[in-house]
Amino acid sequence: MCATGPASADDPAPQAELQFTSIWTQTLPDAGNPIAQSSPTAANLDGSGRSVVVGDRGGTLWAFHLADGSTTPGWPVHVGAPIDSTPSAASVDGSGFDTVFIGAGNAAQPTVGGYFAYNHSGQIAWAANATDGNGNHGVQASMTVAPSACSAHRQLPPPRWARSSTPSRPTGAGYWAVGRSSLLTARSPPRRWPTC
Repeated sequence: MCATGPASADDPAPQAELQFTSIWTQTLPDAGNPIAQSSPTAANLDGSGRSVVVGDRGGTLWAFHLADGSTTPGWPVHVGAPIDSTPSAASVDGSGFDTVFIGAGNAAQPTVGGYFAYNHSGQIAWAANATDGNGNHGVQASMTVAPSACSAHRQLPPPRWARSSTPSRPTGAGYWAVGRSSLLTARSPPRRWPTC
């Protein structure tokens, strides 16, 4: 609903009230491991229109077509660690469809998870552990996928974190996927991206 203040002689005609209609709903068989902190992200995963992608605490990454709520082919996928991060999506592999990037693991299960990328058909593209001197860590933070605005002669360098082997890797097509675990973020200095 849109709220407006009282109309005056200088105001245009009052706006009509917005009304919303539910198009579809999904009840997930999440076995008591709900979607908690993961926010939905739109992604182009097949030729049937955009999909919404979201993770749950059972470690399942779900994808449904936005138009009708039908399951996107190849999805859901099971990551093996709780997903409290928000997925990121970008077309990076030349297929014309998006790759989905997530961090998995959380405070309740801090030693499982890591960084994951899934292609448009739900197949694992790559995975990396978030490790430091204390072992592996779950990743509750969302990943950032950003296009390189630099010319073909200059790519964005991988970020340098104060103390981690946090993956930062070129994904192809001038994109970088950058992940940071909450543990490492708290002690890492701010990163300044170069200008081109």
